[in-house]
Amino acid sequence: MYFSYLREIFDFKKIDFNLWLLLFLSFFLPFIFRFMPFHPNITSILLYGIIPLIIIIFIFKESPKKFGYSFGNKRKVIFYSIFFSMILTPIILLGYFFPDVNTYYTIKSMTSLHSLFLLELNMGFIISFWELFFRGFILFGLYKKIGNAALPVHAIPFALFHLGKPNIEVLASFFAAILLGQIAIKSNSFLPAFFIHWVINAQLYLITNFY
Repeated sequence: MYFSYLREIFDFKKIDFNLWLLLFLSFFLPFIFRFMPFHPNITSILLYGIIPLIIIIFIFKESPKKFGYSFGNKRKVIFYSIFFSMILTPIILLGYFFPDVNTYYTIKSMTSLHSLFLLELNMGFIISFWELFFRGFILFGLYKKIGNAALPVHAIPFALFHLGKPNIEVLASFFAAILLGQIAIKSNSFLPAFFIHWVINAQLYLITNFY
């Protein structure tokens, strides 16, 4: 099934502008993120919030709700958010046993849970825009064009976005993107993916700095 969709992507006889724009932006915007002169929060709003919204409304001429920018199926959003956060916790705790994970997430100045709370408020803000971009704009946009093949396709730039982090996390992020993508599609919202991603991030900082 995936290969038939991939053949459609590379069929230059019937080029789909919107499809290629999505593929280009899925790699280009995360790439230039690191080179932007602004604060990461401002950059996240601009690249992952404003630009995709402008494209959805003025180029694709569609409603943002069709790209997961909504509460979707509220029952599924709540269920998936809680269920998968709990299921993934034991896996995340294994990160404690990887030295490079400990080194990357350990912050010497973090001496209290209050400092962790402040850090996660900021990380939650940034992660919300990451997920809005990857599990909203890119995933739903690709899903309209290539169906389930959008899951592994959108996972590639997401994994590359993690380069520079521990190798095990880069690898895991590819499969995590596929799982989060399935959850987003089934709930018709980026919100459960955001919540799960945020919980994972908080857990990594918690176990590496306080245990």
